[in-house]
Amino acid sequence: MKRHIFLFYIFSALAITPVFAQNLSLSDGNGPIANNATIQVWGDSGYYNVMYSHIAVANTGSAAIEVLLKKTEISVIPGTENSFCWGQCYGPAVFVSPSSIILNTHTTDTNSFAGEYKPMSQIGATTIRYTFYDKNNVNDSVAVYVVYNAGTASIASRAASVEFSNAYPNPASSVVSFNYNLQGTTNSEFVITDLLGGELFRTSLQNENAKLTVDVSTFSSGVYFYSVRANGKIYFTRKLIVRH
Repeated sequence: MKRHIFLFYIFSALAITPVFAQNLSLSDGNGPIANNATIQVWGDSGYYNVMYSHIAVANTGSAAIEVLLKKTEISVIPGTENSFCWGQCYGPAVFVSPSSIILNTHTTDTNSFAGEYKPMSQIGATTIRYTFYDKNNVNDSVAVYVVYNAGTASIASRAASVEFSNAYPNPASSVVSFNYNLQGTTNSEFVITDLLGGELFRTSLQNENAKLTVDVSTFSSGVYFYSVRANGKIYFTRKLIVRH
């Protein structure tokens, strides 16, 4: 009799023990990212250079999830800065997003997250962990380690003169403009990509002082990046926000 009662309590405990399903998953332009995996980002250590990580967040569950983001500095090169965007962009002092983003069931968000790293002339690797988790169930979480590797650009890439203004207006709703002056460059191009590196716009640039205007009225609201590529090198990557 005692044995039957003991077994009854065991089965009862198992019946009421909550099961925490893993509903969040990550991916980038190379495919799915395993939980706690490490990805590498490479860039120039120039003072004005900015390096970005682009990650998509998916909800594979059967219910909507309010997702928060936590930044953890694992190993940081002194004199550098790091920040992130999650729906909106925050400063380096923010480690947990003040607001959550609702991911509906079986949807993937490719526009809300960006990790941002400024080497500020410091050479070396900085490692940041980004953890995405359910606001109402912290056990449902997924994390990725991003290593930002800042090195030195080649002498050849620094020989040319590239002057390129910041985007204006930024945020943009219909069109965005840039002023530029290129000297001594070859095969110069301007490119706009989404958070996963997908190319949305590309145009050739001439070695002259000119203005470039791009129609972004068909872009979805979110964070994008624009780059200038010349002489086989990426001179810079900067952030563009589209808001309708």
